[in-house]
Amino acid sequence: MKLQSTDIKKLTALAKLKIDSSEADLLVTNLSSVLSWVSTLQTADTKNVLPLTHPLKLSQLAEKESATNDIAAEDVYKNAPEFKKSHFIVPKVLD
Repeated sequence: MKLQSTDIKKLTALAKLKIDSSEADLLVTNLSSVLSWVSTLQTADTKNVLPLTHPLKLSQLAEKESATNDIAAEDVYKNAPEFKKSHFIVPKVLD
């Protein structure tokens, strides 16, 4: 797939980003390079390769999780810009 500046313009519009034409040209070059690299990776023979879940053989060292009620609900509500019926009201982000 050949990436073009029209593709970049569509992606930036969907992401609600504004870029100028020089930035779009740079993105075409950089993303084309990444896509080419991914295409190269897809051709690698991995039939006899076991899936790798972690590069190091370490066990999970995290502490045991436990639920706590450190913050009172009223404190959360009073710090929220707008709150109705146990829901945070936020600005619309999708068209």
